[in-house]
Amino acid sequence: MTEEGVPKATADDAPIGFDVLRTAVALLPPVALITGVLFYFGWVRVASVARALGQSDSVYGYTTTDYVLRSVGSLFFPLLVLTASALLVLIAHQQVQRALREGNAGWAPAVARGLIVLGVALLCYGVLYALRLFEVQNAFMDVTGPLALGMGALLIAYGGWLRSQVKRGPGAVLPTWQRAFAAGMLMSIAALSLFWGVGNYAQVRGVQDARLIEASYRTLPAVVVHSAKDLGLEPDAAVHPSTSGDARYEYTYTCLRLLDHVDGTWYLLPENWAFNRRLIMLDEDPDTRFELTGAPEALPCPGTE
Repeated sequence: MTEEGVPKATADDAPIGFDVLRTAVALLPPVALITGVLFYFGWVRVASVARALGQSDSVYGYTTTDYVLRSVGSLFFPLLVLTASALLVLIAHQQVQRALREGNAGWAPAVARGLIVLGVALLCYGVLYALRLFEVQNAFMDVTGPLALGMGALLIAYGGWLRSQVKRGPGAVLPTWQRAFAAGMLMSIAALSLFWGVGNYAQVRGVQDARLIEASYRTLPAVVVHSAKDLGLEPDAAVHPSTSGDARYEYTYTCLRLLDHVDGTWYLLPENWAFNRRLIMLDEDPDTRFELTGAPEALPCPGTE
């Protein structure tokens, strides 16, 4: 009871669903951040594919969900490597702490110097990559260059910590403000380098996807288009009198391959795409019917002889 005689509100008096709402509100920022990151990596991969094929990703009309789903392939391997590496580092750190406590760390000074030297070397490599000072850059460097910045900073910091433990004894710590500042700087550098490296990895994967399409686009599902009107697809597609059996359709187009289908729009590659690099976009409407078939084209296709 309060001084005025009014019962004091308790957690049990909260409206039904209040706890659920409070939890949802608390989770919104991380969910939004994760969605934004996934969207970015998905966009990088899609844009890389389109650019390598001589197209623009803007013509596909992908939604946020489409980009998020297309980011999974770019993130699976980096997350696997990151998780395994973090686990190994944690195990190694526990062994180092045990050796320091037991006084069996005669190897620590040499290891600390080695970590610092390796960290400096990685930092130099990352800086040279960032400044574009290498005469030749390839996919391997595009991924490892940014990651080297974060790894180098972490190795230097850990080597310095290990050396301080040897000099001042186990349990020696820096002042709170110094630890907070150092941790903030390290986490920022590591996060930015990881974001940059994974973004480059997504771009590399996109280029690989494009090369795969170029080499095997004729194995994509074949598309037959029946239309009541002339779609003007010659000379990329072969046009014949309608074979649909439906009197509404006058034209049948073949020699087309399905690249993608997004929100009612069909993105097609002609059989002669290797020569003209044209992308055909057709919207669904009542006067057009699309058929998918895995069968090879029985008739000669324009530009493929």
